[in-house]
Amino acid sequence: MNSETNNIIEFPLNNNSDSFLARQPIDNLLNPQSLVLKRIYLEGDEQDRKKVRDSYSIVNASFSHAKPHYSLGKVFAKKGEWDKAISSYRQALDLTSDSAEIYQSLGDALVKKSELDEAVIIYQKAIEIQPSLWEVHHNLGDVLQVQGRLDEAVAAYRRAIAFNPDFSWSHNNLGDVLIKQEMWEEAAQAYKSAIGLNPGFHWSHYNLADALVQLERWEEAIATYRCAINLKSDLPCVQEKLADALKNHSPLSAKEAISCYSQAIEENPDNIKVYHKALEVNPKDPKLYLGLGNALARQDNRDGAIVFYQMGLQFKPGDFELSLQLSKALINIKDGFEDAAIESQAETIDFYSKQRANYVNSSKMLLPVQFSPIAKSIRYQVDIVVCVHNALEDVKECLTSIVRHTKVDYRLLIVDDGSQPETRDFIQAWVKDVSQAIVLRNETARGYTKAANIGMRASTGDYIILLNSDTIVTPGWIEKLVDCANSRKDIGIVGPLSNCASWQSIPEIFDNKGGWMINSVPDGFSLETFSELVENVSEKAFPNVNFVNGFCYMIKRAVLEAIGWLDEESFPYGYGEENDFSIRARKAGFKLAIADHAYVYHSKSKSFGHERRQELSKQGSTAFKQKHPDINVKALTEEIKNNQTLDRLRLKLREHIISNPAASVL
Repeated sequence: MNSETNNIIEFPLNNNSDSFLARQPIDNLLNPQSLVLKRIYLEGDEQDRKKVRDSYSIVNASFSHAKPHYSLGKVFAKKGEWDKAISSYRQALDLTSDSAEIYQSLGDALVKKSELDEAVIIYQKAIEIQPSLWEVHHNLGDVLQVQGRLDEAVAAYRRAIAFNPDFSWSHNNLGDVLIKQEMWEEAAQAYKSAIGLNPGFHWSHYNLADALVQLERWEEAIATYRCAINLKSDLPCVQEKLADALKNHSPLSAKEAISCYSQAIEENPDNIKVYHKALEVNPKDPKLYLGLGNALARQDNRDGAIVFYQMGLQFKPGDFELSLQLSKALINIKDGFEDAAIESQAETIDFYSKQRANYVNSSKMLLPVQFSPIAKSIRYQVDIVVCVHNALEDVKECLTSIVRHTKVDYRLLIVDDGSQPETRDFIQAWVKDVSQAIVLRNETARGYTKAANIGMRASTGDYIILLNSDTIVTPGWIEKLVDCANSRKDIGIVGPLSNCASWQSIPEIFDNKGGWMINSVPDGFSLETFSELVENVSEKAFPNVNFVNGFCYMIKRAVLEAIGWLDEESFPYGYGEENDFSIRARKAGFKLAIADHAYVYHSKSKSFGHERRQELSKQGSTAFKQKHPDINVKALTEEIKNNQTLDRLRLKLREHIISNPAASVL
């Protein structure tokens, strides 16, 4: 209840005589806090009652002296002169310290001045004097909610409701706090109570629908979102949320979901997320690809725009608008951003140089021809991004293992970073037989980091895995990474164990010279059986670490939304980009963890020679130090080297390997 609506307290004036007091009901005479006095009055003899009346006479006299200051404070409050109102209330309390109403008004004024800590103390004093003041309980709940003291806020709202169950805002605001606490069922009940008392308040319907979505009560959520829309049609993202609920409710609702997504896009044509959701429902709609590409182009994300223009043309080859926008994007890149171009397989530099003048000086259209095959759907739980630059035999093993050992809903995004014809031709042929795979190609190599960003920008999954093309995955690898990622809400980045991944290496971490070990698969084990052994001996503790090795690097979508892409300016060729990303994620509040029951084999980079790798590693280290002078990489790495959970795992593995008659670890 707002303080502006409170009535000025009517104090009894010139009515202090015993005869007047004797005529008053005892409940009118005593403040509710005076429970002891009230009991004495009701249960005592006449002499006791006389003492109670005498005490009240003293209190009443102090009220009389306080009233002018209190009334003046109310006048200042109406005018919004809060400092003066506070001063007047304090003067009133100097004269009478047991008026709950004055404390309430002072608390309200302090809230207006954002002096919340003192307001809490003052409200609590008012409640101590008069526990039944439900408005004070409610206002206290509001302040505690703002301060993030959610459990206390819940208790305050519940007390307000106990004293006055008919005040809708206490129920509504209780629901708001319970939503923040993710107590969905209780929040839903609170909002339903609020709606029963005040059915015209759109936010109660809107927030109730959000809670019902979390409870996966889709039919109720749909009906409730519609009620909210009927009351106020421009609520934030309401069409998108209604579409989400329709999509989850039933495949039969897909058409209506698309209609809602289309309306959401019309209201905000730059909302990238809505395009992706619409494409989940209707992955063959070229208009959605065009709109998404245009939105990305408006946000200066030309790489992403080109990817989705290409995808749209796959479903509608030769489309005028898609071809026009793709040509604009490619030419804009060629006009000053050569190293940012994603050139389709049929496009060549000659094409640009011959056609650019025609495009700029006339309305003649440039029509790209053939584009990379793409997957039949746009939304998956997991997107695997594999950047390829030659090393064909490793690529073959990697891709084969992904298809063989990946059983969850996934999409494979292969970014061919200027590979030579042998590798290029293999990839283009291979993806034609794998429905989950698409290929995006750079005609000239742009470097790992830029290639990885191209793949991530084309991703839509809840999880994105950057997987080196010289890896071999093992059974259940993604499920294990996801298990680790979901074990704690704050985990944002996850990596597996490996034979060759610095601090993530098993069974040995160092070689005999003190360098990082490159382990072989122990004799007597295949990759699959060794992976099974790792899972069996693992504690599944999912230890937190300071860095995750980039050879297999799972990122939750929330991390990308919070910190953006890899830093391709500072780390254009890799070697340091994942450490930078890890630090940025940690600074944003995310944790990094090792899925200590997952194993992915790593052959080590063959895209570069040894000397080139050393050079790039040195460049990456220098760039990292310049960007993060406050980070002691050596100290953080030492912590990971000495991780006790991983040390115990290595010890168990050695014991099992030694007990194997054919054991030999290099």
